[in-house]
Amino acid sequence: MLRGDAGQDLLIGGPGADHLTGGADADTFAFASVAEAGIGAQRDQILDFEQGLDVINLAALVPSSFTFCGTSSFSAARGPELRLFETPSGSTIVQLDRDGDGTIDGEIRVAAVTGLTAGDFVL
Repeated sequence: MLRGDAGQDLLIGGPGADHLTGGADADTFAFASVAEAGIGAQRDQILDFEQGLDVINLAALVPSSFTFCGTSSFSAARGPELRLFETPSGSTIVQLDRDGDGTIDGEIRVAAVTGLTAGDFVL
């Protein structure tokens, strides 16, 4: 468990299934490696993301940048992509295709949040 406190925190997910909580104020949830984000039960989880205040920084994951495709499917023609899968329970799974081959290379669960936009990310 990685926990921030009051104030602007930078929380960086590492290997394993991390749980990140930023606390009050504008927080940045950053990831240094797609492999560290995990997939399925091994994915990292952001437990208190506040839209319009916090950001998810994925800029270190690819040499260029991800294309934000919202809830659309991956397309092997677009290069590295980020897509969103909104669960029936009201969370969002951020799915990452780092190499542009159309398959999921890493995931991050954003608990109790749907409707994420490109503005919630640093790509």
